[in-house]
Amino acid sequence: MSNGEHGSVYSRSAAIVDREIGVSIAWYRRKQVWPMIFYRSCGILTILLGLLIPLIASSQIGSKDRLLVVLGFLIAFSNGLSSFLGSERLWRGRTLAAEALEHVKARWEIEVIRAQDVLQAVDRDRHILQATAEALDRCREITSVEAEAFFAALKPLSSTGSSGGDKDDSA
Repeated sequence: MSNGEHGSVYSRSAAIVDREIGVSIAWYRRKQVWPMIFYRSCGILTILLGLLIPLIASSQIGSKDRLLVVLGFLIAFSNGLSSFLGSERLWRGRTLAAEALEHVKARWEIEVIRAQDVLQAVDRDRHILQATAEALDRCREITSVEAEAFFAALKPLSSTGSSGGDKDDSA
């Protein structure tokens, strides 16, 4: 970075990458935690409650029928709530998006190193700017795909095809 403008292009590009990609990575990493905890907690609760069913069914407890009904309800509620909220999908989607964004940022860093160490001084700024633009475009693609997947999963119940009239007749 011997030339002042090169440093300026690099530092401004790095600030943009940190602001756009770095902030997105942090958001996805922060927002993946609770869906993972919720998904795992519901799974563990279902397993534990399921293990109680044969113990209660084979016991001599007087109100075991009621207990079994409550256990069945809790299992169904836990599984249904986890499925309805899409905790596994959220956890997976946000984790994959964060990893993809980290990869984009690493590729940008490699291109900056290449520009600084390999390219002629004339081409450095242009290469850094091109790498920055490509990284930002890829960031936008990744976040758009994740957002589309999130909203696609929020289809209203009436669009499940139960009426039989949801087929595409345009083909």
